[in-house]
Amino acid sequence: MRLTPELQLHMAAAVRGERPALDALVAAWLPVVVGWCSRLGGPSVGAEDAAHDVMMVVARRIESVYHPDRFPSWVFGVTRRTLARHRRRAFVARWVPGLTVDVADPADGPARLYAVSETSRQVQV
Repeated sequence: MRLTPELQLHMAAAVRGERPALDALVAAWLPVVVGWCSRLGGPSVGAEDAAHDVMMVVARRIESVYHPDRFPSWVFGVTRRTLARHRRRAFVARWVPGLTVDVADPADGPARLYAVSETSRQVQV
């Protein structure tokens, strides 16, 4: 994606700290970053989560871009580094037990747990 003159103005304003300009810049680049994340991230990386992390870095570090023409390559570099971190985390989560969040089974409600414990108690008697 090329930086249009309008986006260059938004970027210059975002570097100065203007929040609406940063919002417009993020809104314009978010679909591009999600596309990069979905293509480069692989099946183990959530594209939306990675894109969110990229945009958080963009919002925090926008002032480090010295020239508006370098913004697209800078965002791509941030995306690559963020995706590498997400891929490492996904790789480690495969081998280290307990790093994934356990999701409660909706079928294991209090009534079902009581019935299982009662059945277990009756079998032991």
